[in-house]
Amino acid sequence: MNKSILFLCAIALAIVSIPQITHATVGGPTFISDIRYDEAANNIYYVRNSFGGKGCPPTINRLNVTSGVTTNSGLITCSTKNYSQIIDSFAQNFKGLPSVNLRKNNISASMRVVGKEEFSSGSLLRTKFEITLSQNGREKGVFKLDGCFPDQPILIAGYPVPNTKNMALLFSGKLNCFEGGYIYEKMAIVEDVIFTDTTTVEWYKRVEALQISSGTLVVYAEEKPTTVPTPQVNPPVYNIPTVTNPELPKMTPPQEQPPVSNISTSDTQLPDTAAPEQDKQSRTLMEILVGIVILLAGITVGRSYTSSKVR
Repeated sequence: MNKSILFLCAIALAIVSIPQITHATVGGPTFISDIRYDEAANNIYYVRNSFGGKGCPPTINRLNVTSGVTTNSGLITCSTKNYSQIIDSFAQNFKGLPSVNLRKNNISASMRVVGKEEFSSGSLLRTKFEITLSQNGREKGVFKLDGCFPDQPILIAGYPVPNTKNMALLFSGKLNCFEGGYIYEKMAIVEDVIFTDTTTVEWYKRVEALQISSGTLVVYAEEKPTTVPTPQVNPPVYNIPTVTNPELPKMTPPQEQPPVSNISTSDTQLPDTAAPEQDKQSRTLMEILVGIVILLAGITVGRSYTSSKVR
């Protein structure tokens, strides 16, 4: 009885675990390799290598130079067994596209954030970028990509299309945001490019992430920060007078000094300030003399009167 119960529990556990196994997915990078050109059909072919864990072989994608539309060539499917032979045959039939130095062709790029998507929890799901490609300061094309983080870099490589003014662009960066982000590479077409330097930088794109080189461009987003309104706090008030339009004090113009003549000071007569003092002293001396005369006259008169009375 106990063994039967244990057996049934084991079967139930296995049944419950089956959906989890079949629906499990594993993330991984996606690289582009072996870029080639079919001049007759005006298509660019490349191998798309996905390491997402689904177990499918690489596929061969087709990028039309005129329309810029990318489609699956259908040469390889998830059930194809001899895909290596198909890729080798594809490589022999079409001409490879080497990359050139974008800077030496006066090509530049700028990138900005144009939107974001978030989970219901509020965490960042993906970031939407807009990349503008210019040559000699003139805009040549605008490309929209979905990336992961606003501050992430994106690498750009250029592959001139023979006998045309078109160029294939390879964008490489964290464009797959599953499980924290994986490298994902995409291709696009830009028109009306003037090639002044076609020296080859890389002959063959390998099955790996695009590497920084002398020919690649590295761009970062020029994101304008979103300002969040914060409550205003009244600052302390200091009693410091501020003058917004100070007025200068009114200055009285200097008075003209009379002209100074060259006259010798020895011939100049100074006012007699000592004369009043001398007059005062003379009057005092005169009063004293008059008093003495009166005193002497009184004495003389008194003696004469006394002598006549004695007689």
